[in-house]
Order: sequence, then C-alpha cells, then structure tokens
Amino acid sequence: MIDQKNGYWDFLTFVDKASALRDQRRCPRCTGSLVIRTNRNDGNLFYGCSTYPKCRYTKSFDSRHP
Repeated sequence: MIDQKNGYWDFLTFVDKASALRDQRRCPRCTGSLVIRTNRNDGNLFYGCSTYPKCRYTKSFDSRHP
C-alpha cells in the first residue's frame, strides 16, 4: 500500500514506478501490458492484463521486487 506519512509525494513516486513497471511487464497469455490494479475487497495491489475483460490474467504484486 501507499505510505501515508509523506502523503502526496510518496504517491507521485509510486505512480512513476507503476508507469515504469507497466512498460516492462507483459502478459504471458496475450502479450498485453500488465498494469497495477487494486483489489476492491481488501485494497491489495495486483498485476492485471490491460486487455481485461478479454484476457483475465492476474499476478500477485510484490512491492519488494518490481
């Protein structure tokens, strides 16, 4: 999750990292881009294919290893 202590600047850093990751990661099923999404139920982050709902590939998000 996003660290709330430093507020907005941490969020911007997170968005920059997420944008860079989107360019690096590809879906193994359809070769679409993997984007970082948020689980509506618990707020956890995960990778999901950008072509959803056509492709429903997901992968768990580990913030320690981009």
